[in-house]
Amino acid sequence: MVTILECDYVYNAWRAERTDQGWHLVSQEKGHQNRPFTEEYALCGVYRQSGEPYTLEKITRDAYPDLPAHQAVPRSFSDRVAHAVAQGNRVLTPSGYCIYAPAVLGGIQRALGEDKVLGVVWIDAHTDNFILEDTAKDSVTLVGVPLSTLLGQTMERWRVEDCGLQVPCRGENVLVSDARRAGEEGIRNLKASGALWLNEEEFEDTSRWRREVQALARRVDALYVMLDADILHASYIPAYFRQEPGGHTWEKVAENLGAVMETGKVAAFSAFCFDFDKAHSGEETTVLNAMRILGAGLSAWK
Repeated sequence: MVTILECDYVYNAWRAERTDQGWHLVSQEKGHQNRPFTEEYALCGVYRQSGEPYTLEKITRDAYPDLPAHQAVPRSFSDRVAHAVAQGNRVLTPSGYCIYAPAVLGGIQRALGEDKVLGVVWIDAHTDNFILEDTAKDSVTLVGVPLSTLLGQTMERWRVEDCGLQVPCRGENVLVSDARRAGEEGIRNLKASGALWLNEEEFEDTSRWRREVQALARRVDALYVMLDADILHASYIPAYFRQEPGGHTWEKVAENLGAVMETGKVAAFSAFCFDFDKAHSGEETTVLNAMRILGAGLSAWK
């Protein structure tokens, strides 16, 4: 059984702001103004590609109405993932943004136990790994911290209380690629974490990719795969909010994703950042390639 957790909040630009009393988190939620991509996924039969039954649920903040969005939504993600994995289901999150990744991983840990070794495959043009305690910035968008959070480098209270990730992931069990748009600060933080980094050229090396993925799978009890749309070349995702240089074909991304799914260790798979709710800005091409990636991942998921 596959549990599909859709999140219809569009990009919310949650932020951490530096104050005299420390960092302060600011958040809100925004709904879609246009037809969300998830409606196309269901209409075109993408969710059936695993060949298994599936259930479809919506992630909202409703279970925690008294909490701000940056607490309520991750807690809902963590709760739903934990329940699904505990039932023996695999979890697909086909919409939303990278900020939810620590909560998805937290849900896996809550279900399987803190003694289990978890691994992460982070497929993204960015490292998303600012460390609030070290950065010179006075304001950081929270989509810039999920990887450093799940690695235990920053945001400890939010990681534990709101994402449910009591034990951070060890760097040796995190594979990051391609991170071609990471700045100097991101690369420095990535190296300090001990994570394995395969660059843009190494992502294209099928044998190298498979070798590293299989080695990681042997070291862990379960894997979480986070794939950001910007791993693709900009021509495949014209509705993405900005064009990033470089990137890969949908075929290469599907092939590398398939190599991870075929390990038999993947508990949850997220395909984030495809739907920025932009009408008349190449959304048809973007949704087509989102469906290709989702279909490839589901059909290869063992």
